[in-house]
Amino acid sequence: MIGKAKSLIKLMRLEFYSMPFIVYSLGTLISFKYNDFFILKNYIVGYFILFLIEVATVLTNEYYDIEADKLNKNVKRFTGGSRMLVENKISIKELKIIILFVIICLIILSPYLFFVTSYSKQVIFLLGQFRIH
Repeated sequence: MIGKAKSLIKLMRLEFYSMPFIVYSLGTLISFKYNDFFILKNYIVGYFILFLIEVATVLTNEYYDIEADKLNKNVKRFTGGSRMLVENKISIKELKIIILFVIICLIILSPYLFFVTSYSKQVIFLLGQFRIH
């Protein structure tokens, strides 16, 4: 079980998560400077949602890049994937379940932000303007 947890952490490729955290935090600081308003709970939930988006992106990339990752013999920190799928430490089936779990968490948590932000109505209005042709 510990081996699987280590593989999952490697699969998540946490080296990609620092920049979104920094940008999100800077945006929060700028907003606080101009609005003099900060709620820690909203910041944490907002960042957790951003973190889950990053997880879903990285895992989806691992899924779609598996064939290229198998061919890559010059693996570096930012190229060649996590190697967890290539080395069969995580199966494709397990990866699909993890991606589904992350997306379900996003669907459950994201509406929270609509209820706590002052721009919720404008965002819903803008989303309603997009039509799939």
